[in-house]
Amino acid sequence: MQKILLGIFVLLILVVALEGGYYTFLVSRKPAPSPTTSSLPVLSTAKPAMVVPTIIAKLVTLYRNKNDSLGRTIIYSSDNKDTLNGAGLHQEILQMPYIVGLYAKRENIAGTNDYYVFLTNPLVSNKALDPIRITAATKFGMEFLDKPGIILINSAEHHLLDGNPLTNPSLFDKTIQPGDAIIILPQVDNTTNKYGRTTYGLKKDNQGNLIGEALATRRNKQ
Repeated sequence: MQKILLGIFVLLILVVALEGGYYTFLVSRKPAPSPTTSSLPVLSTAKPAMVVPTIIAKLVTLYRNKNDSLGRTIIYSSDNKDTLNGAGLHQEILQMPYIVGLYAKRENIAGTNDYYVFLTNPLVSNKALDPIRITAATKFGMEFLDKPGIILINSAEHHLLDGNPLTNPSLFDKTIQPGDAIIILPQVDNTTNKYGRTTYGLKKDNQGNLIGEALATRRNKQ
């Protein structure tokens, strides 16, 4: 009798073990759950940054007026792609487009308080660049060449310059002189299609000219 009971007990243990193994097998074959929305990668559609952070770079002077001791006429080159290299229009939309040239003149736009700024490229026989529209919303800044990168002067700091040179014609003429190196960051426009894809372009006025988001001058150091 004891042998029979022992055999039944052993049989029960085997049945339980087999069922446990089968359950483990089923669990291991169960497909992994689909990723939730929060775990999916999100593609950034943010507008490209319009201000250059200060960076460390070794600059090579490509052009400088021989009478310039302040660094206000310097056009430079650098192996750092994040610096404002060279002259002319640079259209790296997804980084930051910019224009560099020597200031030639400005012309008022009839019926508005806006004006066009005209620049030349000293690296290409002083070739004239297309005019850029400056508005009341255009920000003013400076680039100090010991730490390249544009520093914007906000409205609270304009007292340091006796006002905003971009909205004060007489102060503009004192702050920015013909032959000065000027950097302009043009306004960037973005369009999102029905599929949610965003594309970027340079914003233009009704005459087909670029509009300045920020304008900066250069000096050797602060």
